[in-house]
Amino acid sequence: MNSKSLYTIFISALISWTTNGQDTTATSITQYGITWNFSEEHQVGKFINGDYYVIAPESGIQIQSVSPKPENNKNGSMLNPQVGGTQGYDNSILNYDTNDTLNFPTVVLAGNSLVSTVSLTDSDQKNGYYYPTWNSDRISKSQAALKTAAVLTILAEAPPKDSFRPPLVGKNKKIYRFSDIGMSILPKLPSPLITGDKIEYLSRGLERPWLTHLSGWTCRRMHPIENMKNYHEYVGMFLSEASSLALTDKATDDFLIRYIQMGIDMYHTSTEGYGDSSFFKWPVIFTGLLLNDESMQNVFIEDRNKTPGRTEKLFYFWKDKKSTIESKIVPPGQTYSGETVFFRKQIGNSEYEHLHPSEWHLADNGGGGKSERYRHCCDSHPHIGMILCAQILNKTELWNDDAAIAYADRWMNEKPEEFLPLIEEADYSITPSSGNTGSNFISDMWLLYRHTEPPENPSNLETVN
Repeated sequence: MNSKSLYTIFISALISWTTNGQDTTATSITQYGITWNFSEEHQVGKFINGDYYVIAPESGIQIQSVSPKPENNKNGSMLNPQVGGTQGYDNSILNYDTNDTLNFPTVVLAGNSLVSTVSLTDSDQKNGYYYPTWNSDRISKSQAALKTAAVLTILAEAPPKDSFRPPLVGKNKKIYRFSDIGMSILPKLPSPLITGDKIEYLSRGLERPWLTHLSGWTCRRMHPIENMKNYHEYVGMFLSEASSLALTDKATDDFLIRYIQMGIDMYHTSTEGYGDSSFFKWPVIFTGLLLNDESMQNVFIEDRNKTPGRTEKLFYFWKDKKSTIESKIVPPGQTYSGETVFFRKQIGNSEYEHLHPSEWHLADNGGGGKSERYRHCCDSHPHIGMILCAQILNKTELWNDDAAIAYADRWMNEKPEEFLPLIEEADYSITPSSGNTGSNFISDMWLLYRHTEPPENPSNLETVN
């Protein structure tokens, strides 16, 4: 990033801080439709990403009320959510515990993060679905409970002017600064044609805090639909597009700041406990590279993450096979189609690619046919953009998952016509999508920057809608 862009970011931060910073006092703060009301005036300000802080005296601040009002076990607020534990936002989400829900008025001391939410209601749905305003998704009413969330950080004193918001989970409220960023890591690659609407969509998807502190699949229903994607496939696709954009000359200042804030939250969530199954490693690695934070960069090499990355269980080499079911047809060490890196939906006897399709019925959890459908519909393409980013920056070793890196090349180069007849002969039906990245933008980035020789006319690439 050139010095002009650096200057632009810093001036933007200064303007935000001057307008909303330590000289501003207020008796209430409103963000994303959530209002926190104080019993008296306090100094308030904004972090560089736009989230609010309030300065508390030694005795703390009394938060008189929050709107929308917490009632009927909805619209809950939590203080420093613990990763992998329970939640106090909404009783229609699993692991609800009223002990986690703050009751107002309450006094909050400095050094804490208050996370407040707005629950979805029947008026937010149409014919059993929710429709987020910032994207074109359609989310089943049974799969979401929260509309939005916002974070208020309580501090003892105003932070440096270029500070990011500290992580919303846990007690560690480390503050990272803009001045920590090493923008030289960004290659500023000439981008395939991409519309301003797509860039705005990706920036908007990073604007609000993501809630990912419940364990495994139970977290899906806690994803606020106005803040983030709902299903792991779409979370991964979003992050692949956002991560790819960050490496191009089209990445805006606001976008990069928002991406880094999301990465900070992801890092602390993944190291605090077992969180969301929709957790992807690259945003943490990339944020660590940008912040020159070796602890963050090396978290997966040093095996300090308590939340497994989504690629860790999906892709593996023969030495990591756990199935006790042996094939009578396929030679050991390869898939039925001759590959040496494998896909599995679950670890153990649901592993199926070492078996011939005629043997897939032996596999657990619905057999190999079910897992193969997941391989093509949901569990391969979301990772391609993020893996490509690691390859472009030559940082794949930080991922600490060689199988995932190898699988990306397999997925992008395999030819369904060579293995589909074997599947069909075994009386399974799938719709193959090998080579699909789920995004014209990512496909163009792969074409431009993964292969040794670039296309003859890269400027003719199709505009992404």
